[in-house]
Amino acid sequence: MTLAGTWQLHHQWGEHGYNITAKFGADGSITVKGGFFGTWTVLGTSNQVALAIANFDRGSQFFGSVTSYAGNVSGGVMGGQMKGGKRGGTISQGTWHGIRRSILKAPKEAHQVPD
Repeated sequence: MTLAGTWQLHHQWGEHGYNITAKFGADGSITVKGGFFGTWTVLGTSNQVALAIANFDRGSQFFGSVTSYAGNVSGGVMGGQMKGGKRGGTISQGTWHGIRRSILKAPKEAHQVPD
């Protein structure tokens, strides 16, 4: 299973929530405007996913933030629990969900069955 494509992610930290548009690369990378980057993986052959997104852009108000995500994916939707915080701050827990907005085209070699 691949998550490659553009996803709209909603984060809910208590009463506060916000949305981001994230590009999930076929190589397991995540990029988000504003200096955020990360990684994604599907755990084994299941529908469980793990994500991590961080920001180390010194010019960003989110400098030093790191958030880990664990959840489930089914087709073009996913969601679960997250934990994160800013550098030197309190760790917070929240929920998240995502909707796939577009799918990246995979290179031809990605469709080949391994020997």
